[in-house]
Amino acid sequence: MGKGPKPHGQKKRLDDGSSGGGFIGFSAFAKTSPQQAASSPESSGFGGARPSPIYTGNLSLLRATFAKLKKKDPTTKVKALTALCSSTEEDGIFSLQSHQPKTEIITALSHYAFVFHTSAPHGGNIYPNNGCLAYDNTASVRVGSLQIWASCLELVPKATKSLLLFSTPGETVFFTALGTIYSLCHDSSREVATAASQLMQAINLAFDQDQLQSAILEHLLSVLVHVKPPPKSSKSDKEDNETFVERYDRTMLSTLDSLSFFFKKYPETDTKSYLDTMPQQSPKCLWKQIATSNQAAFRNATYRLLSSCVQFAPSLVDFSSSNQQPLVATLLQTAIACEKSQSNPNVLFESLVLYLRHVKQNSTTIDLSYESLVRSLANNQFRKACHGCPARQWSPLLLPLLAALPSHATNLQMTLITSVWEGIESATSPTDRLYMCANF
Repeated sequence: MGKGPKPHGQKKRLDDGSSGGGFIGFSAFAKTSPQQAASSPESSGFGGARPSPIYTGNLSLLRATFAKLKKKDPTTKVKALTALCSSTEEDGIFSLQSHQPKTEIITALSHYAFVFHTSAPHGGNIYPNNGCLAYDNTASVRVGSLQIWASCLELVPKATKSLLLFSTPGETVFFTALGTIYSLCHDSSREVATAASQLMQAINLAFDQDQLQSAILEHLLSVLVHVKPPPKSSKSDKEDNETFVERYDRTMLSTLDSLSFFFKKYPETDTKSYLDTMPQQSPKCLWKQIATSNQAAFRNATYRLLSSCVQFAPSLVDFSSSNQQPLVATLLQTAIACEKSQSNPNVLFESLVLYLRHVKQNSTTIDLSYESLVRSLANNQFRKACHGCPARQWSPLLLPLLAALPSHATNLQMTLITSVWEGIESATSPTDRLYMCANF
């Protein structure tokens, strides 16, 4: 944990924090599973479309255009994507003014779906040598790839819906184009996020909401469970390795942010508990970055996810694999002891305040060791002035932290107050000392 190795390229910005078991699905939430949607009687006609690794249509010009989508040069890819949607180009088969038969459009879309997404994620591999437009490092490529889905949703809605929901039948890995588009709504590029959000608005109108939620959540959790860091490559492949590291960072951060937003938009109810529909080990994948990641940005995003879950999906933070205290409580103690990034203490303390309030409200069902948590907070954060994090960011959370502790635990409250006072000497500037005093 800590700051970890020095990041490469765009990874440096990410690291500043400026942004067990297999998953088996959420059929309890969905009236129809993604796999059933592609083959159910209701999906007659073109509804049974599925991604194709090769283009099997009759338009020879399209073969050359699809080949360009697999090139390494982003400019070539953008030109090909633009041509596919252009009403003035001969290969503009996905243009809203296209005069091609629907069967031809669907054949082309089936191959496009494979190049967009399916060629990469099955088995957790997002590092293919070609294709995989959804994970391309160039923002303009990702934007262009989303525009094609928007056109096809109007041209051939049944086939498009089927391809958006497609996941290899019989697998426990539920990567879908729909889930990928949802995660792109929280992409680090504003242009990509805007294009994906506009597309999701159209998708929301086209899908049953239970089916939509199920497919999105299955995808996001599958990414956390199955997508691994890029394999180490030789020195001669340094450029590819940096490209893959950037792709991995962006994918994981957008996934964590998407989950935070998902639980906020679709909160648990009295009749719906996310924990009840998961295998026992699945909730662990939500929090693994707290304990295992050496990247501040990953931990930052996970703290924000924790804040979202405490408020909108509390069953996921109450999870415990034994009779001991909840897993999240143990991981928070680890985070408090090891967090040394200057960008993270305020986000960590925010999630901690929300979690302690939650525990306080459910004290009869949640067993938490306050003493060890407070001792770790005092020794590893406050006495060290939060490792140089500007006090204006984290000191306003001092009083909420004290209030979140049990009212009878005056000795723990005094421990925190004393540690902050002692930490004033460790503050890096007079301004930080002033903020620490002012927020008592």
